[in-house]
Order: sequence, then structure tokens, then C-alpha cells
Amino acid sequence: MRRRKLPLSLKSFVLALAVSNLFPAAGQAAEVMGPPPPPERWPGKAVEAGRADCLKRLSGLPVRFEILGPIKEGVCGTPVPVRLKGFGKGASPTVAIEPAPVVSCRLAEALYRWTVDVVQPEAKKHLQTGIAGMTNVASYDCRSRYNNPSLRISEHAFANALDIAGFVTEKGERIAILDRWAGGDERAAFLHAIHAGACKLFGTALGPEANDAHKNHFHFDMKERRQPLCDFSPEQIEAKKDARKKAPASGQAAAVESGRK
Repeated sequence: MRRRKLPLSLKSFVLALAVSNLFPAAGQAAEVMGPPPPPERWPGKAVEAGRADCLKRLSGLPVRFEILGPIKEGVCGTPVPVRLKGFGKGASPTVAIEPAPVVSCRLAEALYRWTVDVVQPEAKKHLQTGIAGMTNVASYDCRSRYNNPSLRISEHAFANALDIAGFVTEKGERIAILDRWAGGDERAAFLHAIHAGACKLFGTALGPEANDAHKNHFHFDMKERRQPLCDFSPEQIEAKKDARKKAPASGQAAAVESGRK
């Protein structure tokens, strides 16, 4: 079957259209492919609303913080970040976080609740003293999860996460998660207890039981989930054990089924 030839005038039109798409005329913007890029700055209304919400959350609490300018790095940032110095009244915080992290106001509020409702009571119970300091190892950072570009963007990129590697008691003792988590003593009991309490306050609470990447710190963030993600609750541990037991059986069943085909 012979193909019909396009008239010369139609050929010229198609060619001109293709060239115009590839090389737009001077002063004419090229067509943008894909979603538009994020704005370079936060809208003024977003900053104003964020500041009002931040002051509403933190002003009535003994939280030592400094409101910073908006952060915008591509898709990363937050309209109202704060530098969180610690908790307590007076000139210096009773519980200092060092170095002072850059976090969202929602996270700062949740960290205060965790410190007051969980950390201090458990410290009194297991250590017979209070906590005077926490060691921050990561807060705001425009990056993907685990610094892997193939994974989703991290909550750290929104100033919505904090990694804590250890604590300092009022007696001056340093309790590092890496060294004490599996110790089996009162310090380990304290760390396990405050991690369990964090599971009820944060969207995500990860620690040494989660994976090797968290063997030396707790990761807390405010990601909104249907259920909080906690790496070592009793229910999740039992679920993991059941999954391991069922995995070999499932593999054998799949092999048998494959052999039947």
C-alpha cells in the first residue's frame, strides 16, 4: 500500500511548528515541562501565620528559643524556624540542648512535652537525678533520607526532625545511647523508657532497634501519620518476630507453587 504524500504547504507548516517549539522567538518563554519550580521565598502570609502559631505554642511555656528568618532552599525549609536552646525559666535553661538545633515550632513544643512528661520522671525513677542536657547531632538539613538521593526527602529538610545522641544528668554524668542502650542496667532502662514515651508524642521515633543507621541516636520528627511510627514498641517487636517466622514458610510455599506451574 502506497503512502500518500503530504502537500508541500502542509509539510512546511508541520516543520515550522516543530521548529517554533524547539526554538521560541526572542522574548517568548519556552514551554515549561513538568510541575512549576517552588517559589524562591515564602509568601508573607505564610510567614505571618507561622509566627502567630509559633508564639501561641511556645510563649506560655518555659522554652528558651529564638525565632529565625524564613528558610527556603528549593523544596526545603520552613517559614518560621526557631533556634531551640532548651527548657526552663531564668537566664539559662534548666535543660540545655547543645548545640542548639534549628527546628519547627511544632517540634519544639513536642520536645518540651517529652522532656517534662517523660524524660525527667524516668530519670528520677531510674537514675535518682534529673536531666540537665541533651546532645543534638542533627536538626535542619536540606537532604534526602539517609543522605540517599534515591529516597524521599527527609523530615530534617523541613526543620521537622531532631537527632539526639545522649544526655547529661544533673550530677554531670554523660549517658550516650551508643554505649548504654544495650547495657542492661538502670541507664539502659532509662533510655528504653524515654524512647517508649516518645512513641506517643512524635510522628516518628527511631532508635537502635530500628536499624544500624540509628544505633547511636534517637530520631524524632513530627511527620503526620495515621499511627505513630515507633521502632521497638512491644506490639511491633512481636509483629517482626511473627513476620520472620512466616517468611521461610512463605518462601517454601512459593517454591512449591512455582514447581507446579
